[in-house]
Amino acid sequence: MAATAARNALVTKEPVSISFGILTKDEVLKLSVASLTNPVTIDTLGQPVRYGLADPRLGASGGVDSAVKFGNNRCETCGLGNVDCPGHYGHLEFSVPLYNPLFFKIVELLLRTSCFACHKFMMRDQELGQYVELLKKLDDGDLVGVLKEEEFNELMEMKKARRTAKERKRETLEKKKASRDARAARMTDGEAAEAKEEDEEVEEEEDEENEALLDAYLDNIDNRTPRTASVEREKQDLVNEYRQALTKRFFKRCMGPKRCTHCEVPRLNIKSDHKTKIFIKQPTKDVMKLFEKKNINWKTLLPNDHQTDSIEDNEEGKDKEVEGKVSVDTPDTKLRFLNTNEVRKIIRVVFKTEKEILPFLFGHVNMQNSDDGISKERVADPEMFFLDVLPVIPTRFRPFSVSNGLSTEHPMTLYYGKIIEANGSILTIYNGMESKESMTRSESTRLFSAWMQLQGLVNLLMDSKDKPKTSRLPNGITQILEKKEGLFRKNMMGKRVNYAARTVISPDPFLQTNQIGIPLVFARKLTFPEPVTQVNLKEMAQAIINGPEVHPGANIIVEKDGTKIFLDKLSRAQRIARSKTLMMGGKGKHNLKIVYRHVKDGDIVILNRQPTLHKPSMMGHFVKVLKTEKTLRMHYSNCSTFNADFDGDEMNIHLPQNLIAKAELEEIANADNQYLVPRNGAPIRGLIQDHVVSGVLLTKRDTFFNKVDFAQLVYGSVLELNSEYPIKLPPPCILKPRPLWSGKQV
Repeated sequence: MAATAARNALVTKEPVSISFGILTKDEVLKLSVASLTNPVTIDTLGQPVRYGLADPRLGASGGVDSAVKFGNNRCETCGLGNVDCPGHYGHLEFSVPLYNPLFFKIVELLLRTSCFACHKFMMRDQELGQYVELLKKLDDGDLVGVLKEEEFNELMEMKKARRTAKERKRETLEKKKASRDARAARMTDGEAAEAKEEDEEVEEEEDEENEALLDAYLDNIDNRTPRTASVEREKQDLVNEYRQALTKRFFKRCMGPKRCTHCEVPRLNIKSDHKTKIFIKQPTKDVMKLFEKKNINWKTLLPNDHQTDSIEDNEEGKDKEVEGKVSVDTPDTKLRFLNTNEVRKIIRVVFKTEKEILPFLFGHVNMQNSDDGISKERVADPEMFFLDVLPVIPTRFRPFSVSNGLSTEHPMTLYYGKIIEANGSILTIYNGMESKESMTRSESTRLFSAWMQLQGLVNLLMDSKDKPKTSRLPNGITQILEKKEGLFRKNMMGKRVNYAARTVISPDPFLQTNQIGIPLVFARKLTFPEPVTQVNLKEMAQAIINGPEVHPGANIIVEKDGTKIFLDKLSRAQRIARSKTLMMGGKGKHNLKIVYRHVKDGDIVILNRQPTLHKPSMMGHFVKVLKTEKTLRMHYSNCSTFNADFDGDEMNIHLPQNLIAKAELEEIANADNQYLVPRNGAPIRGLIQDHVVSGVLLTKRDTFFNKVDFAQLVYGSVLELNSEYPIKLPPPCILKPRPLWSGKQV
């Protein structure tokens, strides 16, 4: 019994926390199923090449489209076909370390803000400790405590400034006193006493003024109400915002000193070039002496006791040997090129030296289960700024395009192929060297060029916005994902649906604020499934006779058994015959026949402009079919709600397909019920400037209207209030030479 219960019990796991970070080299290798070294994708027989970018271990046939090329074979990793196989990652292993282009600016920032002698941030330990405490509190979500501590630090700075001001004042007073003594020697006793009294009065006034300012500031801090309401509402957003601001302020402070605050070594100038190269300006002889005094090796910019650090023990000996010998000539002889390996060693030492604050600046939260519950620890790894391996996405997501029997590789596959070729050329150059211990100038130049080409290709793979305009290379990963043409907004958010239309919008002040004018071509295509009853029998019969080409007509009849009859395939005589049988027929899937009739005046639709940022971005509008127009037309008052203008904006209309949805639009989403924003209850819909200007122009003394214009204005103003009884116009204010009405009468 117990065994049966145990078997039937559900085994569940509930996630309690999520942490995001950068994949490490070991994680990429663990995720990968194959190391790809061959730039050739398919052989002469059209089959995928092993260790190539279409390796059978990466997925079944490289996706559904590639089944035409390779046949419907199975994945060598999971054994599933091309429909069920999820795809598997491969990886490329670089012969030299590269910069991660996403973090190149951070690497440059770390080099600029840290000292090359002691490898500490250019900030005093006491101030750095304050930043660490603030970041710790932010990590715990204690934003109120951080704000209070910031205010305390401001007070300390103010007191310090006041002390400094007092010292300056004392020096000034001493100078004044010396001047007074010299002057008093030339004065009579009465004149000297009067001058002394005047100086004492001035000093007392200045002291009272300073004390009043300081007391007012202290009262302001003591009486300030903590922003607990905001913290409770948007606590995490506020914490993240403040962390970013604090990080920015920290690095700005580190950029201030011209010399290191710890060892007095001057700051060295750093320059970069296209996220591929970093240069350092050669220091003066005095600075070189300081480096020697601090036991710093200028060739490696590391302390002599760090030259054989354990960081080398990661099976990269050969790569480091190649990398270490690469040099480059620069137009400016005072600039020295720092290769990736040198920068990597420096960054590692900085992370080791400043291990207290860097996890809070660039680390991720590592959650671990313990006896006391879940322990949280900030972890920062300098290896995330560099690339030793590159994951290769499964072939399922970069399928071949087949057209007229010819296959074309996916753009991402082209990038990966070029990267493999550039990586292979580095190994070819290294293996062809006459001496592994020292390389010639030409070998160094060739190796450097190949290495820069490899770094450039990886940069373009990640983000191709900086590629040359004449380049035919495809878009990078960033461009595939971002903006309106990206994967998210175009392919995932911009789904096409039935019973919807989209076109350019135009203004129309003659429409009601909750109306939408749609072209006749839309009205004939958009249909509503209307059940046929005794109430609408004549209307539905006439719609069937009109057919799909005459408005108001119908496109489809659904019989009681569910059979669909498309009216575009029937003649007029056949449609007339069908219209006479609407109430006939036995029982079936539906109790009533359904006619898909055209949209007509008075129907309600959802009007939407993307991006849909808030609830009123989708509102219900009543249809007005405009037989001569080609665009959607709406009233000006809806522009602020949709954040729309008439410079080419496009909008969508969606037609509800049942009476319940129609009722919800009329009663809940009706545009005339959406004057307030749900976010804060502020009014958003309506006109401001137009109403003010039109009110001024309308009530001017010289504004008069003839009967036609006056009647139109009055009719448009009171139509919603009075649509049943005739409108009686007032007598004109001017009778001769012709009757005219004033704007004030409107």
